[in-house]
Amino acid sequence: MKKVIILLFLSIFLFSIVSAVYDETITVQRQGELRTASPGNSQQRIEIKERLRENTEEEILVELNRTIRVRLEEKNRIRIRSNKADAITELNLTSEETENKTRLRVMLSNGRNAEIKIMPDTASETALARLRLKVCNETNNCTIQLKEVAQNRNETRLAYEVRAEKQYRILGLFRAKRNIESKVDAETGEVIFEKKPWWSFLAVDA
Repeated sequence: MKKVIILLFLSIFLFSIVSAVYDETITVQRQGELRTASPGNSQQRIEIKERLRENTEEEILVELNRTIRVRLEEKNRIRIRSNKADAITELNLTSEETENKTRLRVMLSNGRNAEIKIMPDTASETALARLRLKVCNETNNCTIQLKEVAQNRNETRLAYEVRAEKQYRILGLFRAKRNIESKVDAETGEVIFEKKPWWSFLAVDA
C-alpha cells in the first residue's frame, strides 16, 4: 500500500514538473511571437541612418508612383529630396514597410511617434506662398529643415521650418532686407508659425 501511495505521489510530482515546463515554453514562444509581430520591432521599422551608412543614397517609395531620395550628409544629417525641394534633418528617421509604400516616422521627445505625411516639395510650396516668395534657393539664403518644434508650451509637433531673406521696398521708396520664416506641420500641411516684419503690409517685394 505504501508503495502505491509513493508511486502515486511521484507520478503527481513528475506530472506537475512537466506541466510547468510546458507552460513556460508556451509562454516564451508566445512572447517571441508578440515581439515579432510588434510594429515597433526593428525588423519591421528600420532606422534610415543605419541603412544609409552602407548605401550613401537611397530611393524610397512613399506613395503610389511617387518616390523621394534620402542621403546621409555631414554631421550625421539626412537630406530628403522630393521633386526639386530638399529638406535637411538631424532627427532619427525610421521607415516602416507596408504593402505598397513606406511610412516615414520620427519619435518625438514626448514619446509620440509622428509620421511624415507631407513631403518637402509640398511644404515648400505652402511656405513660399505664405511668405510671398517665388523660389527657395541660395540667392535668398533659403533653407528647409525638418525638426521638432514646441507649440503652446505643452504641444510638440514635427514641422518643416522654412527660413529665407527677403528684399522689401517700403512705401515704394526705401529698400530693406529682413529674415522671414514659416513652419509647416509635417503631418497635416498646416502653417503653424509665421514670422514677417510688422510693416510688411506697407511694403512691396523689391
